[in-house]
Amino acid sequence: MFKYLSMVTLASFIAVSSVQASSTFRYKAYLPDTVDCATEIASISQRFEEQTGKKVTQQSCDVVTISYPQKITFHLAALSYQSEYTLNQNPTIIGGTPSLTSIEHSSESFGPYETYSSCVKDIPAQAKLFETNLKMKPVATYCVVNSLTAGFMLRMDSFNSSLTRFFVLKAFDDTASESEVNAIVQMVIKDGGRVAKVTKNLIYFYDESLSPLNWTPAHVAIKSTILSNSYDASQCKDQKEKVKMLLSQTELSTAVLSCTKGVFDSVSLEISGHINNWTFSTPYSGEGYASYEECKSNLDRVITEARASSSRNVGGVCGFIGAGEFNNFGVTMISRNPVN
Repeated sequence: MFKYLSMVTLASFIAVSSVQASSTFRYKAYLPDTVDCATEIASISQRFEEQTGKKVTQQSCDVVTISYPQKITFHLAALSYQSEYTLNQNPTIIGGTPSLTSIEHSSESFGPYETYSSCVKDIPAQAKLFETNLKMKPVATYCVVNSLTAGFMLRMDSFNSSLTRFFVLKAFDDTASESEVNAIVQMVIKDGGRVAKVTKNLIYFYDESLSPLNWTPAHVAIKSTILSNSYDASQCKDQKEKVKMLLSQTELSTAVLSCTKGVFDSVSLEISGHINNWTFSTPYSGEGYASYEECKSNLDRVITEARASSSRNVGGVCGFIGAGEFNNFGVTMISRNPVN
């Protein structure tokens, strides 16, 4: 994986005038060898000067060939500029790993393109989406390799900040059906997100952020959480259908339920949607059961008692909750949060 390291600026001050001396810095882009580098770097330099206000003092194009993960030849385009400090880039990268909160700005740790050519083919469309959503052209758009996954990431560089951000949402895994994925994509679009790319387990989209320093989408409020775990796919499917019926008359009727791969060969029943106003409590009331069958036989009683104690309790689902000697199964209760 290419490393993009910020140069260290040696801040030298003139004692008498206290004026910081300027130094020479370089900006690099890794362009496909299918473009004319001389023409492209001229355009890159123009966009760089427009966005930064800095004058480009030198340009260079070098041909570079790498052999991993496949043999690739590209242009290393570099331009130099004078500044008191290295300029901060605001890259938009298709290739990122979501945090535990499901939504986060994209980071350079995942390669969604299997081949370099498939990444390069997507450059024109992604550059156009960037310009449409951020109201400016990227300084440069190019593909970089991720040595960890042997995949490729598409990077669009800019030097201007914007309240429009690029987010990545993980609301399903690679076992999700096409209809489940499409349902979540439609949720993002309905919320106001502008979808750029959908991979086998991620949705990349543009949205405004809540503030310049906040990486939370202003409109898209989709999250996912695990309702239950099991070691039998049929149990997950059974609970999935029961929960779907429970939620059909609630605000979660449009939520997507899917059986996904869990840890240690387990199967997780996952819910994705607008779940911010809901709580999923495990184990409910502290009850535990020795088997899935025992939990299931008590489930209707537990739900009835829970509804009697609070109208906010909608229903529950059985699942594996521990690895102790006894009572390893329990009920996750699905409840509305109190209205403030």
